[in-house]
Amino acid sequence: MPAPKGSKNALGNKGNVNAKGVPPETSDKELIELGEKMIAWFKKTPDAVFIQEFTITLEGYISAKQVYKWAEERKVFRKYYDTVKEICGTRQAKFAGKESGLHSSIANRFLTHYFDDLKDHEKEMKAEEAQKLVEVIQHVHNPKAFPTP
Repeated sequence: MPAPKGSKNALGNKGNVNAKGVPPETSDKELIELGEKMIAWFKKTPDAVFIQEFTITLEGYISAKQVYKWAEERKVFRKYYDTVKEICGTRQAKFAGKESGLHSSIANRFLTHYFDDLKDHEKEMKAEEAQKLVEVIQHVHNPKAFPTP
């Protein structure tokens, strides 16, 4: 009986690689080279606004999800990822303008992904709104709020 599909013993399994054939273990040197290449590519490609636009150009293909994972797990790569995030965010903010034709609600939806300070501000606003709602609910359900005749 053949090994089940997806099994480590399946025919053609090349060991410790993902579905696209990219080893998950990548050296710091390789990540630094990738980071420099990524920043250079975005600087010479002014219309690019998504990291996926870069990753699909790579030989062997590396998913944007993998790039994000490296940024979260590998300090050496984080600064490159953050720089590209800022480049993409700035471009998306410009595209959110009226002349771009892109509806502002679509562009604004993704800005918190690129700008951490905006993300923090929105979290604070949501927390304040939630606290106000809790206070209203507590006031409404408080029996002393509605005196009986």
